[in-house]
Amino acid sequence: HGALVRAYLQHLVGQREGEPRHRLQLARLYLAEIAEERRRGEAEAALGPTRRLLLDFLEEAEGLDFGAVLPQLEELCLYQETVVLHSRESRHREALRVLVERLSDLPRAEAYCRIVMARRRPTAEAWGISVLCPDPPAWAKGVGVGGPPRGGG
Repeated sequence: HGALVRAYLQHLVGQREGEPRHRLQLARLYLAEIAEERRRGEAEAALGPTRRLLLDFLEEAEGLDFGAVLPQLEELCLYQETVVLHSRESRHREALRVLVERLSDLPRAEAYCRIVMARRRPTAEAWGISVLCPDPPAWAKGVGVGGPPRGGG
């Protein structure tokens, strides 16, 4: 029954036919699946398939009530997903706080800043790039993560 509901909601949302309540229901379904996987001892630290689906969904979903999803993300310590939500809401200070304080990922925080700043340019080459992409382009990397050298030296 759950797999059928999930497939139906994914279809509705994927075809952009669903209402906001369908998007919220799908997000909550993903969160319930992640909680159940953790209860069974599966995929605690790794970014498993359900978390990947949730991350992709959160990056693409239009009209999702982020305020209704955020407490559940925080309760499950889903920090990467929390960064995506803060980014979507242009709450960049909060996204950076999570990257630095919760994930201790300074290189990712720097790449996040570069991607967000690039999105503000008229050319916006960064719009197709996730703020959490596993391998940011060279222009988004800092000195510590293989990016271009700073200064003329």
